[in-house]
Amino acid sequence: MRVMVLIMFLIVIVYGVIFYSLNHGIFVDSIFTGWGKYEHVSVFWIAFFAFILGVLWALIVYIIQESRLRIRISKLKSKLKKLNIELDNLRTMPLSDIGLEDKND
Repeated sequence: MRVMVLIMFLIVIVYGVIFYSLNHGIFVDSIFTGWGKYEHVSVFWIAFFAFILGVLWALIVYIIQESRLRIRISKLKSKLKKLNIELDNLRTMPLSDIGLEDKND
């Protein structure tokens, strides 16, 4: 798993360097974001910040889903524990306590 993460990280870095080398001289006259207006911005920086925002958004979604799944797993583990206790109690209970006596008498 660590090797795959390292390979993906290296691929992202290589593509970033290639993208930067191909677009470092291309500029946008002005760009308006929700918090300000920027002039004479490189296309690379626009793509870089969009990538970072996408990574942060994916991280937030991942954390929310992971916490929901961990909560569900803990609830299911506690339910399984209770069911196992009940099953152990039923296994050790004598037949006379549950009303299954011999009908031939």
